Order: sequence, then C-alpha cells, then structure tokens
Amino acid sequence: MKSVKLHRQLSRLVINSLVFLLLFSLNLSAQEGDVVNGEKLFKSTCAACHRLDKKLVGPALKGVTDRREQDWLISWIKDSPGMIKSGDKLAIQVFEENNKLPMTPNPQLSDQDIIDILAYTKGEPSVPKATLASQEIDPALERGKKVFKANCVACHKLDKKLIGPALFKIGEKRDAEWLKLWIKDNAALVASGDKLAKEVADSTPIAMTAFPQLSDQDIEDLLKYFEVGDVKKVTVNTTSVSAGNEEIFNNPRTGVWTSLGLTILAFLLLSLIVAATTNKKIVEGEEEEESMLKSMFLSPFLRFLVLVFFLLGAAYLTFGYFMQVGVDTGYQPIQPIAFSHAVHAGDNKIDCQYCHSSAKNSKT
Repeated sequence: MKSVKLHRQLSRLVINSLVFLLLFSLNLSAQEGDVVNGEKLFKSTCAACHRLDKKLVGPALKGVTDRREQDWLISWIKDSPGMIKSGDKLAIQVFEENNKLPMTPNPQLSDQDIIDILAYTKGEPSVPKATLASQEIDPALERGKKVFKANCVACHKLDKKLIGPALFKIGEKRDAEWLKLWIKDNAALVASGDKLAKEVADSTPIAMTAFPQLSDQDIEDLLKYFEVGDVKKVTVNTTSVSAGNEEIFNNPRTGVWTSLGLTILAFLLLSLIVAATTNKKIVEGEEEEESMLKSMFLSPFLRFLVLVFFLLGAAYLTFGYFMQVGVDTGYQPIQPIAFSHAVHAGDNKIDCQYCHSSAKNSKT
C-alpha cells in the first residue's frame, strides 16, 4: 500500500507540474509579438492609411507603443468610434488631432494580432552590422523595383497570377519595344489593330491601367527588374558576434520553442522519477523487481500522458502551418464601411483600385 500511495502523490506532482509548464508556455506565446506576422497584418490592414516613418492619411506609427499604453491601443484599434462615444479623453484627443477623421474599426483582429502589429511598429530588431562586400545591386534593379511597387503591385506579382499575369521573365515572351507601348497605353495599342495587343486584351476581362507618365527609362528599369527579380546584397559578416545567434535571440517566437522544449524535458524527467519509484510492486506481501522501462511502457498513466503530449504537439504544429495560409481570397469587409470615401478617394486622390480591384469595371 505504501508504493500505491507514493505513486498517487507522484502522479499528482507530474500532472500539476505539466499543467503549470503548459500554461507558462502558452502565456509566453500570448505575450510576445510576432514581428513577421505583424508586418503581414500591417500591410493588409493598416498600410492604406499609415506608414511607420511618415504621416499618410493617419499618423506615423513607428514607436507608437512608447506613446500609448498597449491595452489602450488594443481597444483603440478594435473599436475607435466606440471609445470616442464612451468619452475616453485620449481617444477624443487623438480624433481631434487628426482632423476628426474616423479610423476604421478592426474587430476582426484578435488581441494577439494587434500585439504582433505593435511589435512590428517598434522597427527592425537590432542585428550587428556586417561589412558589405564589393558586389552591389545594379541601381537599375532598385529603380525598377520602386516603379513596380508604386504602379504594378495592385494587380501583378512576379511569381504568380494576381489580377494580371505573373511578370517574372516577361521579356522572354514579349518584345521590349512592344512592352513599352503596352504599358504606356494598352488601349491605344489595341485600337491601332495590333494583333498581339488584342489577343492579350481579350484574354482577361479586366482592362489594364495605362501609365503614360512612365518614361522609357522607367519602363526599361521595370523590365530589368522583371528579368532578374529580387536580389539581395552579398555581405560578409566581420563582427565577432554571430548574426545568426542574434537572429535567434531577437526572434519573438524563440521563447515559445524554448518553453516547449523545457516542458518536454520536464515531462521526461518526471516520467523517469515515476518509473523509478514504481518499479517495485507488492505481490502477496513481497517485493518483486521490475525493470524501469517495462514500468514506463506498461503504466497506463504514462501512456496517457504521452498520448496527450503527442496530440497537443500535433495540434500546435497543424495550427501553425494553417496560420501561414493566405486568407485574402473572398475577403469581405465589415459593413457598413466606416472610412470616409470622400476623404480617401476625394481629398487624398487615392486611386479606387488601391482598395477595390473591381472599380475599373464597375457599372456605376
């Protein structure tokens, strides 16, 4: 009976320890901001009105966590009109400082989503500087990339079809001079009777925007970018501290994996303790030796714990995988639209296609 009581006490110790470690890991995960996810959310949710380093429609957001409390920011981002109506003094002050321009509420964002966005607004993590090698990126590529981001990204990607076709290596399929004419005024090219232009125009129901403001040099830089794609500078790290190690320490999710690893190690250690203290059993008043491994594998309690940890780990990895999947297809904004279109498209002269890809062919 003594060994049975000891087994029960250790079982309770194992369960309580594992519950504590699991909750500790989840708490770390919830409190840390994921900069990578924050950047994605910022670009999809905030970039139409905000920049990190300068005022756009709304104020610059870099370092906003130094100026406002996190809990207040979470409430403000989720429902700024509600905070203003509630009489929150700071909310009213921010509203008046920005010409009483209402901010779009974002109730679809979770607290963790907003924490991730706020982590991104703190700026890039500090990484030791590396000495650049002599190889530099062609300035034409940089200029072409800027032209692409300013004029093309609403409808095109380099590597896959968006509204328009993928543009990587497009110069191998079309003549450069023809592409210049097409980009500057595709409608005029179609009207001139150009067979290829008519074929391309008929292949898509959406007419391409004309860009007569682009110079020949702009388009040449753009075509060079289409040919090469994104290229990073070659660097040689001459610092004594490994940048790779710094990346690990600055990675906001590193603490989660560390906690998960510690949880698993603690589980194994406690399992060994249980097995070591229960490898003897009383049979008719006498103790009979039993191997530690046999005790571990035959113990229903330990098998149950292994199953629970396996299911939790599988669920965690599956959830992480699916969170990487894009969910933009079929997106429908919350109605009614709270943002003033008169200000966005009227006063600020922002092209409707920046937010609405169907605006070009709208019947209204």
